Order: sequence, then structure tokens, then C-alpha cells
Amino acid sequence: YRKSDFPKPCDFMGMAKKIPPAEMEKLIYTHTQVTPDDLAQLAQARALAVQGYLRDEGQLEPERIFLMKPDITAAPEEETTYRARVELGVTVH
Repeated sequence: YRKSDFPKPCDFMGMAKKIPPAEMEKLIYTHTQVTPDDLAQLAQARALAVQGYLRDEGQLEPERIFLMKPDITAAPEEETTYRARVELGVTVH
């Protein structure tokens, strides 16, 4: 909060006013810019973490794990359409 360069509430002398943590958090969220590229990087990092977990803990071969890149900013075709955040498929041999 202190290192941020957005305007902060001040008292009558121009000094930064002490505010509760919840209000600080609200100001930080209000002044934080998140781009579609930021969201795509976050989605990729999460997908890689899940892939690593499935490979290491789930003992799946890497060749059986596929990462897909859906458009995370696109609106669903219909408002009632279910949009899965993760799709897992299993094949039995």
C-alpha cells in the first residue's frame, strides 16, 4: 500500500491518513490494472501446476496430459452455458 503511487486519503495537513486494512485492500484492488495477457499468464501457470501434480503425484505419463488454451475472456455463447474451468478426460485401455 505504501509503495503504490495512487492517491491515498490524507488528513487536513496533507499527511497520509491511517485507514483500516479492508479499506487499504479496496483501494489496492481499485487501482490495480489486470490485462487479458495477465489473465492468460495466470491460467498458464495454473495449468502447468496441475500438469506437474498429475505427472508427479498422479503418476500419469506426460504424453497423456494435454494443455489447451481456451479464450478466457470470451463470453459464453448462451448465458446458461456451463463453462468448465478445467476439463479432465480419462481413457481406458
